[in-house]
Amino acid sequence: MNTRKRGLSSLLMVLVAVLLVATGCAPTRIGVSWPVMQPIELNGKLRVLVAYNQVVTLIQPHNGTLARLEDASGDPRTDESGNPLFWTLDGHQYENAQFFARGLDLGEALYLLPAYNNRLLTVDMLRARPDSTAGIPLPAPVIADVAVSEDTLYVPLKFGSVVALDRDTYAERWTAITRDGAWSAPLLVDGVLYVSSVDHHLYAFDAETGAAVWEEPVNLQGLAGATPLYHDGFLYVGSYSHHVYKISTAGEIVASFKANNWVWSTPVLYDGLLYVTDLSGYVFAINPEDMTQVWATKAATRGIRPGPLVTEDMVVVASRDGFVYWLSRQTGDVLDSYEIQSRPEILSDLVLIPASEPQDRSNPENIDEPLILVSTTNTAHLVVAVPLDYTNDNFGWNYSR
Repeated sequence: MNTRKRGLSSLLMVLVAVLLVATGCAPTRIGVSWPVMQPIELNGKLRVLVAYNQVVTLIQPHNGTLARLEDASGDPRTDESGNPLFWTLDGHQYENAQFFARGLDLGEALYLLPAYNNRLLTVDMLRARPDSTAGIPLPAPVIADVAVSEDTLYVPLKFGSVVALDRDTYAERWTAITRDGAWSAPLLVDGVLYVSSVDHHLYAFDAETGAAVWEEPVNLQGLAGATPLYHDGFLYVGSYSHHVYKISTAGEIVASFKANNWVWSTPVLYDGLLYVTDLSGYVFAINPEDMTQVWATKAATRGIRPGPLVTEDMVVVASRDGFVYWLSRQTGDVLDSYEIQSRPEILSDLVLIPASEPQDRSNPENIDEPLILVSTTNTAHLVVAVPLDYTNDNFGWNYSR
């Protein structure tokens, strides 16, 4: 069996495991997981929230160590013996909660964390614990980010619907039905909520009422696992049909681009071009006007699940082969690569941490240069930081759990 077939086979096993869990009746712990990272500011300090399986931690972005638990004044919290406490939330203590999505900042050091056990948890970030075990009940598990407007939370459910909750009271405002679940965050644009679904369709709902905006959802000919990109009156969404579709807000496909394999991430728009990855290890630059190819590069030996990180000069991608790759944004040529020890799978989106401004070398949390954070499925290398301008001698740090 060649490398490509082995890669697709193992990924299909993961997807089958997910779907098997989806067909069960109870919100039991899912059999597979992936980490998620989120930069947040707490007490005026930059931290990175890392959720994987049933544990959520905060780490310090300058060195990858666990962040200390602090009160509202920034003073360290200690246990009864005077030992410092560190920011960790264990889902085992909260009815076996498991986490797949980023939190939502509610203000006043409160975050809303979606959980797989059919609830949203409101977490006191200064104490690293939810205000209640029960949380905010939901009709199904959540494995994707919550979208938000000024007064409403839009929660994508793993089983066939999206529910809108009042932002203040969490009372249900409406539920919109899809034929299957949503594995990605909804997109809210001009009062319309766009939802990619496992059932191969893209839906549009009125954000106030939940009513369907289109007479029929758009058929993407394959599972849609990522949030659409909106630009200049059009939606761009990838599909397991190997295509990236350009769709009008009236719900019509106006053009498409065919990649070499499943497209599982949201396209990135930068300086007039779309950048797309696929599960054959390719990276593409596409003209969004007519969806024609500008360049294509097979960068990786296995599939690229996360979307690309794009800068003025480079396109950075991370692959299931355990490598991070730097490509020229102009030509697509591979400029460099970094191999993570033991080559664990990389399934989660990259995070860019900018350098500290202003630079203050006397500050122990100063970040000297921009860092790319890569999360993997190996807890020995759960988060790896590599400088954006990577060279062989300037590795960042490794966070293990």
